Amino acid sequence: MATSIASTNFDYSTLNPTQSTASTATGNSATEIQNRFLTLLTTQLRAQDPMNPMDNSQMTSQMAQISTVSGLEGVNASIKAMTESQAASQSLLATMLIGRQVLSPSNTLSMADGKAVGTIEFAKAADKAIVTVTNSNGAVVDTFDMGAQKAGQFVFNWDGKGADGTTLPNGEYTFKVEASAGGTAVQATMMAPSKVTSVAWEKGVPMFVISSGQRVPVSQISQIL
Repeated sequence: MATSIASTNFDYSTLNPTQSTASTATGNSATEIQNRFLTLLTTQLRAQDPMNPMDNSQMTSQMAQISTVSGLEGVNASIKAMTESQAASQSLLATMLIGRQVLSPSNTLSMADGKAVGTIEFAKAADKAIVTVTNSNGAVVDTFDMGAQKAGQFVFNWDGKGADGTTLPNGEYTFKVEASAGGTAVQATMMAPSKVTSVAWEKGVPMFVISSGQRVPVSQISQIL
């Protein structure tokens, strides 16, 4: 007498790791899903009807998806570790610069004893560069022509004298650069040295707090003086 073996019809889609399921204490990690899949697969193999076996392609597809999720979890873990390591390195660098002078974008220079030193960064070569200087009241006190400039950074010294040749009082002065090449405007960025007084973090990114109180990201630091 032949023994009848009941066919167990199991819906493999319930194990699809791409479906949204509630998170439980037992875990929804690829490892947990894979363990549950193998347990159910073993049960299915034992109970299947020899005359109506399970669909091999479906089983293979499910196993491939589980392997993919498992691999992605490993990649995500590696990326997270790299991100944390980079953040730690940036934090260490930031704290080491406290008390140091750095060069960052700024239109304001401090003039003392007839001298103010600044840097202008030209995006490309310019055949004309005019600098206009204004005082704290917004009045224009001097204008000078720097002539043709190559692409890159150019350091200049302002003698602290007005357009009439008189020495101006010490203080903060604003510099505006207008550069052009063949009549077309050329980007020119004024940069000034400042002292890093502290470090602040904004959304996990270190920001240098300079003497003016301005917060400057690492990407805007041109030089460490």
